[in-house]
Order: sequence, then C-alpha cells, then structure tokens
Amino acid sequence: MTAEGSDPRSIVGAIDWGGTKLLVGLVDDEGRVLASRAVPTPTGGASNVLSRAVELLRESLAEQDRSGDALRGVGVTVPGVVDAAGHVLKYAPAHGLRDVPVARELGMHVGVPVRIANDVDACALAEVRFGRANFENFAWVTISTGVGGAFVLDRRLFRGGGLAGEIGHVVVEEGGPRCGCGHLGCLEAVAAGPAIALHARSLGLPARSAQDVAALAASGNLIARSALERAAAALGRALAFVQNLLDLDAVVLGGGVARSLNFDVIRATLADRVLPVPGRHLPVLRLTALEAHAALLGAASLVLPPENH
Repeated sequence: MTAEGSDPRSIVGAIDWGGTKLLVGLVDDEGRVLASRAVPTPTGGASNVLSRAVELLRESLAEQDRSGDALRGVGVTVPGVVDAAGHVLKYAPAHGLRDVPVARELGMHVGVPVRIANDVDACALAEVRFGRANFENFAWVTISTGVGGAFVLDRRLFRGGGLAGEIGHVVVEEGGPRCGCGHLGCLEAVAAGPAIALHARSLGLPARSAQDVAALAASGNLIARSALERAAAALGRALAFVQNLLDLDAVVLGGGVARSLNFDVIRATLADRVLPVPGRHLPVLRLTALEAHAALLGAASLVLPPENH
C-alpha cells in the first residue's frame, strides 16, 4: 500500500552494460540496491544484450513482488560514446557498435522513460549523489580492463563536446606500448589490467591478469611489485597533467585494478610534476566507497528525481 500523495513508482531500474559483465538491478531513492542479477555480457550484438537485460530486470521485479508499474524509469550505462540527449549509443569501439537506439529499444519493452550514459560518466554521477566524499571539483578514474575518466566541476559532470575525461589516452610514456587507439604510450596502454599483465609476462612472470600480478606482489615478488609501481607512476604523471589544468579537490579511483596500485607512488609522482607553487594543495586521492555498485548506482541516478537541497 502506498501513502496518500506519494509516488507509487518508488524504484528505478538500473542496467550496467559492461565489456564482460551485464549487471541489472533495482535501486531506491536512497541508493539502496534492492535486487540485482549479473551474467556474462551476451554476444551477438546489441539486441541480444538489451533483450537479456529486460529478462533480468523482470526477474529482479518478480523477486521483489513488484510489477513494471513500480518503475519510475530505467537508467543504462554503456561502454562507449553517448549522444547529448542520453538516448543513443553513438560508438563503442571495443564492441564494433555504432548508432544503437538503446533508449528506444528498451523503452518499447519496459514502458517507462529510459536514459543512457557512458559508464565512467555514470560512476562520477554516482559519486556525486551517493558517495561519502563531498567534493565540489574532482576527477573520477576507472582502472580496469581499460582506463577512463570523468570530471565533476562545481558538482556537475563536465561533458565538453561529448568526449571529456579521456584520461586513458593521455600519453605518459613517449614511444611506449601501442594503445588500442593507435597511439604510443597512452595511460591505458601502461596502467590498464591487460597492459600490466602483458608487461609482467615480458619480465618473465606467469601472469594472465593484473590480479595475478597483484597476488604475486602481495606474496613478496619484487618483479611484480615493480610492474605495479610502473602503472602507478604512469597514473601519477597523467593526474599531474589534470591537476595543473583544473586544480581539483580530489581524485576518486574505481575499478578492480585501482586497488592493487601503490598510492604512495601515485602521490609522489603527482607531487613531483605539478607546478610547485608554495602552499599549493594536492588533490585528495582515494578509492570510491561505492565499490562494485558504482556504475549501477550511476545508471539509477540518470532517472531518479533531483535531490532536494
């Protein structure tokens, strides 16, 4: 039963379309994840992904004894560039997708408003709304299979022309490893999970993933530690560029690889490369408290009502 005058549509659907995992859940106004389902991201194109997402959303609703009428809307994070209206996935290079009308296709099945956003942008929005850190100006950086960034200035996501925040393609090693974008020495080609594992293997370590490298480092392997410190230093160099340009309050890190990096190395490299103005503060550097639900909460924030201040 719903209290008189309240909105019976008390929850939103949230879909996190990741490169390897599809996560779908229900979120309330307070950022509580009421139900969630995760499966490997379906292959065979966007239609298969969206169809599976609808199935998982319906399963989540059934788990909560709710119907689709309970939904206020559905927010979706996608691994690529989104149009300004938040309706169309314009380009997802890793998936070979262009001009996918995500909001329209999902809307036909769910019957409520649908909005989409780039996955990293959505994480930054989640940090603004649900994160514990109350920063006015900060960068969000995801370090995972790739490296992505987003800037929040005056508590608002800065979109630029649509490609703002691509910190993964700041060059941090001249003549370094070739990046998927075609350039040499991008941060993503040095500090992303696959790049760390590739470098570790070149040093003779039996590492299939960054997680393997982290496990070896934790056991005392000095070569593994040096591989992770190389990635941390590269991130510090990229963040110094950002800090000199924007003078941010904080940098919030997300993604599975971020937890394996040496924050002392990141801070030292950053401090060594920012403009040495007396009394200048360095940005607070911290891991997000939202953990694995950051993108899901970001998706939800796209369709939740504005906060009351």
